[in-house]
Amino acid sequence: MPLYAIRRELGTISRDELDASASRAIMCAYDFENMTWVRSFWDPEAGNILCIYEAASADDVREHARRARIPCDGVREVTEVTPELYVHG
Repeated sequence: MPLYAIRRELGTISRDELDASASRAIMCAYDFENMTWVRSFWDPEAGNILCIYEAASADDVREHARRARIPCDGVREVTEVTPELYVHG
């Protein structure tokens, strides 16, 4: 399943507002076959969040954001790179 990085410009929001958005995202993901929220990185000072999702397509990611009423300011397919890929035992 492809991985997608989603850039969301949030502006200044509270933790409660972030939590409400996350709850909507989780609930809406059930409407999409094989969509999984992997993790997110919130930068409250910059007012944005980078989310990583597994999904069938970038169009599904955009539609999910629309239904969840959360920003989707950029979607790119990405490849995961971890230190374990480079460690030889």
